[in-house]
Amino acid sequence: MTSLDAKKIIERISYKPGWTLGMETNGKKLTLKVFTPTLIDVNQSSFAISLTFTWPSVHVDCLRGQTALLMWVRHCLEATERHEMYEWFRLDGQQVFNPHATDPNIPVW
Repeated sequence: MTSLDAKKIIERISYKPGWTLGMETNGKKLTLKVFTPTLIDVNQSSFAISLTFTWPSVHVDCLRGQTALLMWVRHCLEATERHEMYEWFRLDGQQVFNPHATDPNIPVW
């Protein structure tokens, strides 16, 4: 698989409404970008800004075909969802897990 092959496949992937995927290349390294809508006001459910998650690069030679590429993209989407879950998971209105901490699995209190 080449970087161009990977880009063409990623362009065909769809996910949730408002979410888009992009890819950057640096030689044979691929970096996936996940663009997600986010809520500014949880109570009003208004989507007004977009977040961009940039995931660690993978070397194109490590992707042995479309299945491997799709599994890598799936992993990046799972990590994005987990990050967002940590952002919004609350107890009595307080964030329980900080996705920006060194170990986001440790409660913040």
